Amino acid sequence: MSTQYGAMGIRVLKSHAVAALVVMFLASAVFADVQYTVTDLPPPLGGQNLEAYGINASGQVVGVFQTLEGWHHAFFYGGGASVDLGTLGGNASEGLGINSSGTVVGDSFTATGARRAFLWPPMHEPDPPLPGDYSQGFAINDAGCITGRLGSSLGDSHAFLYSGGTTTDLGTFGGATSEGFAVNSSGKVAGGAQDASSIWHPFLYDGSFPLIPLGSLGGDYGTALDMNDADLIVGQSERTDGVVHAFLYDGTIHDLDPLGTTQSGGSGINENGDIVGGKIVSGVWHAFLWKDSTMTDLNTLIDPLSGWVLNYAEDINDSGWIVGYGTFEGSTHAFLLIPEPATLSLLALGGVAALLRKRR
Repeated sequence: MSTQYGAMGIRVLKSHAVAALVVMFLASAVFADVQYTVTDLPPPLGGQNLEAYGINASGQVVGVFQTLEGWHHAFFYGGGASVDLGTLGGNASEGLGINSSGTVVGDSFTATGARRAFLWPPMHEPDPPLPGDYSQGFAINDAGCITGRLGSSLGDSHAFLYSGGTTTDLGTFGGATSEGFAVNSSGKVAGGAQDASSIWHPFLYDGSFPLIPLGSLGGDYGTALDMNDADLIVGQSERTDGVVHAFLYDGTIHDLDPLGTTQSGGSGINENGDIVGGKIVSGVWHAFLWKDSTMTDLNTLIDPLSGWVLNYAEDINDSGWIVGYGTFEGSTHAFLLIPEPATLSLLALGGVAALLRKRR
């Protein structure tokens, strides 16, 4: 028997420990579904209506916000602050992709009104520049390869791969337009392309032609929006009932919400195969996480008293950090979700430890 506490002390200590465990159990029962903390990404000075589109392994974020004058500008978030990336001389820009080095890709208007793909930092066009009358950069990998679209004043535009200063036109399925939305570490590109009937289809470019069609969920329309290094591809595709659903392609196309009756879309996938996107719930877009073959509304995984409606999740990194945009205090805000699976357990154990210390 301990000479420090004595028999009575041991009984009292045990009773306090049991009480603490009861409190821990009750707290975990109430907050079991609170698995993410929500960070409201701050706008650059004078800005509002942020939307976050990409996140890298370091938690740096890129997206779009509205300036005080009402123009859309690209922003970069890192170290707790957001920076206005400016433009190529025109009024507007948008940041759409970011790699592990923090290099941002997007598009901006120039002083002459041309729309051109940019790299940042600092804000500049690729060198040598992309061909065409206009260009947009949608994604960039760690080697600096870029994909997006470039086009002419005639109205047609094609997906491209920009690598080592060389631009490859990825073409279409016979139509006028295609777009590249993702490029992985192997330089493979996923996106969407029109056929001769102007119907969009998801594609994979694996370094050779022709483009590889990914199929559909039974309907006509479809496009791919992201891809990881295992060539797992996500996007959206029309079903036979005409409803567009999020899909995963792993050699075969799969409906991520086979029992769902409303529209959804998959926009981001990490190296773990976790997928994020959005789904219409009671007429309102709700952000989702697809993990372990289960689609979960992210609004059910945050504090229900937070005041947030998470509308769309755009990207997820390998640590499970998620970015997107939602409604908070009546306006559009960019969010960063950070998983907190062990927070309550650590707090509870800390409480028990405090009780033990207090009894000594």
